Amino acid sequence: MQLFYIFFEKRFFFLLSFFLISFGNISAQQDDFTDNKSKFQIKIKKTSEAILLDGKLEEAVWEDAEIAKDFWIKYPKVKPGANPKSEAKVTYNDKFIYVGIKCYGKNDFIVPSLKRDQDYWSGDAIGIVLDPFGQSANGFMFGVSPLGVQMEGLLSSSGNGSDIDRNWDNKWFSATQVYEDYWTVEMAIPFKTLRFDASKTEWGINFIRNNPKDSEFHTWTSIPQQFDGIDLNYLGTLAWDAPPKKVKRNISIIPYITGGLNHDIENDKKVKGTFNAGVEGKISLTSSLNLDLTINPDFSQIEVDQQVTNLTRFSIFLPEKRTFFLENADIFSSFGIGPLRPFFSRKIGLNAQGETVPILFGARLSGNLNSKTRIGVLNMQTKGNDSQVAQNYSAAAVHRRIGKRSLLKGILTNRQSNEGGDFDKNDYGRNASIEMTTASNNGKWQAWGGYHHSFAPDVSDKNNFFGGGGGYFTNKIQFFTDTYKVNENYNAELGFINRLDNFYRDTTIRSGFIQNFTQLEYFIFPDNDEVVNVHRFGWENFLVYFPEGTLSERFVRLRYFMSMKNSSDLKFRIDNTKNNLLDELTFTGTDTVKAGIYNNYQFNIEYESDDRKLFNYEIFFKHGGFYDGTLTTYRFSVNYRRQPWGNINIGLEKNDIRFPNYELIDLVDLTSRIEVNFSKKLFWTTFTQYNFQNNQFNINSRLQYRFSPMSDFFVVYTDNYDVLNVPGARFLDNVQPKNRALVFKLNYWFSL
Repeated sequence: MQLFYIFFEKRFFFLLSFFLISFGNISAQQDDFTDNKSKFQIKIKKTSEAILLDGKLEEAVWEDAEIAKDFWIKYPKVKPGANPKSEAKVTYNDKFIYVGIKCYGKNDFIVPSLKRDQDYWSGDAIGIVLDPFGQSANGFMFGVSPLGVQMEGLLSSSGNGSDIDRNWDNKWFSATQVYEDYWTVEMAIPFKTLRFDASKTEWGINFIRNNPKDSEFHTWTSIPQQFDGIDLNYLGTLAWDAPPKKVKRNISIIPYITGGLNHDIENDKKVKGTFNAGVEGKISLTSSLNLDLTINPDFSQIEVDQQVTNLTRFSIFLPEKRTFFLENADIFSSFGIGPLRPFFSRKIGLNAQGETVPILFGARLSGNLNSKTRIGVLNMQTKGNDSQVAQNYSAAAVHRRIGKRSLLKGILTNRQSNEGGDFDKNDYGRNASIEMTTASNNGKWQAWGGYHHSFAPDVSDKNNFFGGGGGYFTNKIQFFTDTYKVNENYNAELGFINRLDNFYRDTTIRSGFIQNFTQLEYFIFPDNDEVVNVHRFGWENFLVYFPEGTLSERFVRLRYFMSMKNSSDLKFRIDNTKNNLLDELTFTGTDTVKAGIYNNYQFNIEYESDDRKLFNYEIFFKHGGFYDGTLTTYRFSVNYRRQPWGNINIGLEKNDIRFPNYELIDLVDLTSRIEVNFSKKLFWTTFTQYNFQNNQFNINSRLQYRFSPMSDFFVVYTDNYDVLNVPGARFLDNVQPKNRALVFKLNYWFSL
């Protein structure tokens, strides 16, 4: 076994390159099924008429414009004849692309929220997808609900589909009108908001409509079942009567001020007043390349992380929420797979305990160099203090499209300590990665692979990870498998690799590993079933080995999901796990699982009710073996939506663990979330959570007033408590205040 691993590692680069290049050649020879550009075309003509953005579509230009109609049903099953019908038109002048859409249907709409970008896909809405370069690589989406709630996002092609980044924000305008049997929307999208090639006379375009009352999505073009409605590879053609003119550079300056009161009760400190200020800038260097700058950034308005119960011996992956890092984040973060990520922006400005480390300044360049190449360059400098040295973080990534559906990409990262302006040559962590993904022209056959290397002082051996995989994806069958080997000295200073460090009772064991994940899914779409949209059968197999070939963990799952026409879901799963513990393990500090091999079975059932209703809920139950004991999990959440002004959600997760010779271990997570939308400008959100495992109870309450487009005033209150869990005492007697703060933040978006 060891000889096989050595051979695999030494020959990996050659084997992977040969496989991917051969695969790419095969895919290039296959028929191209993506002929939507010729089948779906709409002409756009310039107008000199002034358009009043009121949603009424009364201008003469709307009478003369071509119509995109006869939409397709995209979900639950692809077929023509979408009903209720939709009709879309486009025009433009020197400053804006105008979009006018008429959506037929009764006005009993579902609009979950009045807040921009939030719950867009859960309610009635219509959106436009644009690919200005026509290369199926990157694009934009702009969407509006019947009540005028906006959503915008950046689209990127990953080779096996397209992803949307809804964290991208920019100025554009819209208005809607609601009638008895239809509703209309007008959009005005500034050319300077878009990134485009002024020589192109054909763009990619599509329209996508949410029809939640019938649990459907509609698209103008036909898109295969296995791909999302936003997929850039299946757009139609927007044919210009003349190339759109270049626009002046888009420059935005966003200064902020913040202040408040902070009381550190835990350390018996007096109430302290705070005041701070900073600025961010967004500069469009070209129509497709953007520079973001920040000085003394502040993230006080960002919602706190949700606490979870961790029943593994590994770290938990928590998503990035800070807005500065989110736009074009895929350029940096798409390397690796799942929990094997060489770049993870949360490592910047947060220490190992999750505490904030002040960022002094930063810059990020991201976007398209041309129609085939995307780049990202990032540099951030944090502040040092008595407990830690200042750090500088850098990353540079390149994505290069090859052919129609192949992508070659690489990234370099660097973390280096510095003090007094001098870099410490002996305190650094660097990483280099190269990856390739490829797919057949119809997207059914896909393959991927990559190599990742780390550099650190006095480390020159076993400091890499690598692997690859492939799959077959159709509307009925989806299968893939991949294998990766991570060596024990690989260290991602700006990344997240969760299995290298195994946390046990009194120690941490660092060990390399080899993992294989295989998944097979089979879909049945009933033609005439009035109850079920989709039957989904699945099998998963996850294997992890220590470098010498000894099994570390095995996970096998059989599952069946049933998606109903009323949008509810019923899910069944049977799991088999086998764990090889190298040392004693504890979950609360008092219980102990001895080292050894454990083989267990678990069963779980989950039901999610019709989320179109004002009152909806989720129920989850799991029971089975857990190491040398048993685990029973109950999870229940209930949501009440008072459309459109508010949502109230309460969630409870309870994990009961029984080990031999130990009392019942009762781990509880209790959360509540209240959102009130006073208007499309004023929002209030309060989030509370209690976690038994961490002995923490906290409150985060935020009031947001959007007084001007992309400009906000925030008031945020946070309150954190330790929970002592003294047996027999009341909950309130166990709760001890830790710290609390009341802060405000004001930012304003200047467009130059």
